[in-house]
Amino acid sequence: MEAKMLFTHRIQWERYVRCNYCWAPQAICNKWQETSTPGAYKTRGIHVPCQYDRVLQRATAALLAFQQGACEAWLEQQMQRAALVQGSYEERLRKWLGWKVKMGQRDASQACVLLYAWEEGQV
Repeated sequence: MEAKMLFTHRIQWERYVRCNYCWAPQAICNKWQETSTPGAYKTRGIHVPCQYDRVLQRATAALLAFQQGACEAWLEQQMQRAALVQGSYEERLRKWLGWKVKMGQRDASQACVLLYAWEEGQV
């Protein structure tokens, strides 16, 4: 688990894809507030705590550590669909997990997609 936690620290995040503290989408984290620009958020300040402290990081690391066989097959398929074929598995995975996607009306990361896929039994 510790190795996977360290791995998650090297994910290559797209800008504004997550809260810097919990990694959840900014739209659902109380540390962020929407600006006048649709889809843009700004922090409420250092005095406002993040209610989900590192939850997505821990969940991602746990899936990669304890569901490795199921995750690798599903993740490889997702990376192939995204034409992410250059580099080692780990390099591609760090890039893919940090990509921004739309989940409903919200921006989220592929790490969120992994978590939802596990919840729905796809992984």
